[in-house]
Amino acid sequence: MAMIFATGRQTNRARHGQHTHPSDRDRTRTHRWKAVILMVAAGVCVPMAAQAAIPVSERQVLLDLYTSTNGGAWTDNSGWNGASGTECTWNGIICDSAASHVTEIALDSNNLDGSLPSLDGLTNLKFFYAGSNHLTGSIPSLAGLTNLNYFNVESNQLSGPIPLLAGLANLELFLVGSNQLTGPIPSLAGLVNLSFFHVGSNQLTGPIPSLADATNLQTFSVTSNQLTGPIPSLAGLATLVNFYASNNELTGPIPSLDDLASLVWFTVASNELTGSVPSLANLTNLNGIRIDDNQLSGAMPSVSNLSMLQAGGSKLCSNYLDPIPDPIWDAATGETPWYQNCTPLSDVIFADGFEP
Repeated sequence: MAMIFATGRQTNRARHGQHTHPSDRDRTRTHRWKAVILMVAAGVCVPMAAQAAIPVSERQVLLDLYTSTNGGAWTDNSGWNGASGTECTWNGIICDSAASHVTEIALDSNNLDGSLPSLDGLTNLKFFYAGSNHLTGSIPSLAGLTNLNYFNVESNQLSGPIPLLAGLANLELFLVGSNQLTGPIPSLAGLVNLSFFHVGSNQLTGPIPSLADATNLQTFSVTSNQLTGPIPSLAGLATLVNFYASNNELTGPIPSLDDLASLVWFTVASNELTGSVPSLANLTNLNGIRIDDNQLSGAMPSVSNLSMLQAGGSKLCSNYLDPIPDPIWDAATGETPWYQNCTPLSDVIFADGFEP
């Protein structure tokens, strides 16, 4: 505005026939540009050029998000619903370098209350964070968000199924845990960049899908659901660090762990797993293993090479494991002997009072 007023004053002088010496004009221009530079340095917006605007379709998604989640009551809604061209300055919104597309929405822990609108218009979106709010309703379709890297809506009250993840080849992090989601875990086929997958503490049913394509997987958590069927093969998951599948209804044997040299935590407690405990020989980074409250039998494998086992971090019983003394497992479980709380198979068979 200062530039406009200065220009207006010059025009008025010329209109009234006032004559200005060339050196005076030079000084006037110099002072004016110095003023502009000072205003820019001070953070004052100078209308040098029109602001770039995101597409109308992207702006509409943002407006819908504000409306459907009670934006007026957000903890921080600064800038929201501003004029077209200001969207990239709204709290939690980040755009690309040209300010022409929304690439990130970060509104976690911001008192969002309501349902998420369709996100289909945000085809350049890479990051979506809305965890730890009061969101209800279902997770919208993600099918058109082929650039999506991170999606986090954990710790809300979302319900309904997890949407299909097919085609999201760039997806690295998917966090929807601690909601009220139902239905099966969708296929993870083609998610070759997936690193963190957390759907724990929901009401999901059905089997754990194949993990064969998720060769960059680091953390996989499906704890505290109602999942059934076997644990899928973990072969080829060389980057896997944490596998959490406790508190489900899984059956069958624990698959081979031979390929999991990076594994730090393996927890499958409180299921209905059967068979023997597989070799742990290659798990040189293992901090702890929780296989308690299953129906596993046989001998615990030797762990003399596992120097990383955390004292008291492992749980092996109750199961039907052979009570073979092992001071390493004593230290790992914090119990001496480690098998003192295991249930001998004979106690179950003859629990009705009949003797052999």
